[in-house]
Amino acid sequence: MNLGEVKIGDLLPLLALLKGGAEEAGIANRYIGKEVIVRSYSAGNHFGTLELYNPAQGVVILRNARRLWKWNTDKGISLSEIATYGVVQPNSKICTTLPEQIISEVGEILPTTEIAAQSIKSAAVYVHS
Repeated sequence: MNLGEVKIGDLLPLLALLKGGAEEAGIANRYIGKEVIVRSYSAGNHFGTLELYNPAQGVVILRNARRLWKWNTDKGISLSEIATYGVVQPNSKICTTLPEQIISEVGEILPTTEIAAQSIKSAAVYVHS
């Protein structure tokens, strides 16, 4: 194994085992490397690729992260529909993409469909005028 190729997420199961939380880490790892929407109690809603999830601390690291400052869907009313069907771009305010973002106080992690992910990734960066 080349340590230069190891990602933090690769070590999460080992760390959890050492701390006695292997089951929780296993649940968290199912979405590592996948595009998700994260709801945070203090930081709002974010979209990106899940790099790491620490369930004990309620912290995630997202790659290519975008804040969903205001979102709208025509197929429902919740983030569940955003994760499934995507956003209505003209009625949503999606922030710029950050290469990496640490988010604390995570309340939920929703896997996204390809359609939903594309609608968020292709949304124009909202600029206040």
